[in-house]
Amino acid sequence: MGWLAYWTSVTGLTGAVMTTTARPIELLPVLDFLPRSALETWERWLGWRLPHFNVMETRAASTLSGSKFAKVRVGWNGSSRTPADWHVTLFTRTRETLSPDRTAAAIADIKPAGFVFHHVMTVRSSRCAATPPDPTAAPLTQQIQAAMLAAKRYRDLANDSLVQPLLLEAVRQSTVAQLDDARAATEAAITAGLVKRTNFTLRPLAVIKSSMLQDRILYQLLLHLRLQLMLEREPVPWRPEGVAVCETCAMVFKPRRRRTAALCDFCQGGGVEPQVFGEKPLAPGQLQTFRAPRTDGNLLLGWKTASMGFCDECGEVFVAQRRDARACERCSPKLRQRRLRHRRADTDDQSS
Repeated sequence: MGWLAYWTSVTGLTGAVMTTTARPIELLPVLDFLPRSALETWERWLGWRLPHFNVMETRAASTLSGSKFAKVRVGWNGSSRTPADWHVTLFTRTRETLSPDRTAAAIADIKPAGFVFHHVMTVRSSRCAATPPDPTAAPLTQQIQAAMLAAKRYRDLANDSLVQPLLLEAVRQSTVAQLDDARAATEAAITAGLVKRTNFTLRPLAVIKSSMLQDRILYQLLLHLRLQLMLEREPVPWRPEGVAVCETCAMVFKPRRRRTAALCDFCQGGGVEPQVFGEKPLAPGQLQTFRAPRTDGNLLLGWKTASMGFCDECGEVFVAQRRDARACERCSPKLRQRRLRHRRADTDDQSS
């Protein structure tokens, strides 16, 4: 929990992250999905893979029995047991795989195009099923920790009135150089993680559970960590080179011209609500707006605004395209007819 404690100290969140009229939401259980160490943080950030492979594991597990063990390793040729680009291997246990053909058919439509698929069944869990961590994560973690330790030592010396100015200046120069190197490596790693996530959102359209915010929280954590690798505040906020995160929909994209682009092509026109549904609870009589994709088949064309609330008639949750909707699709005709009868009655009263 040491890295989680560091994250809470950096962000200023302590005790509870949200307080409602019902009960407070404790921070630690909500953020239990976060990595437990600095090394694991970088391994998760740099080891990102397409969401398709997570869905492949879920679908394959649904066809299995027992413990439903299903692991997908990307970049691995299961037939030759060697690393290979554009190969993906599904690992399952022999006794749990009732029908290999059914398991393969369950994931055929979700496998990314261009990948060669392999299915390996073993008696026990194979060590090959585990994807090795990114090789740059461990040395980067050590470099950052050494630089932060050097900065702490310099600050301790700066607070000591007995230290000679020449010695303090020499330590300062050495510390700044060490911090600069660590910060440059951190910026390169942050950018590399963003490039992998290009055309995917750091924050989902609808937040159903807190673990769906992992990428967004990791990104903010690493940006805060980068700020610790300098002795003085930077005059201009740093932005990754060649890649950006949309300030509206949180999609990672490559800007066309401007290095400091803030909005992706989908959000350039504006009109997209800056709130992801799930940040606050629903309440009767109150509509919440959220982003919904505007699609043509499987092609994403942009965003549109949708509303969600409780139906005035049946009390069920409904989703509508109008901001002033009051009822679900099933109950809307009833309310419409009721309004028409009231208008007619008012008209008859006025005419009489």
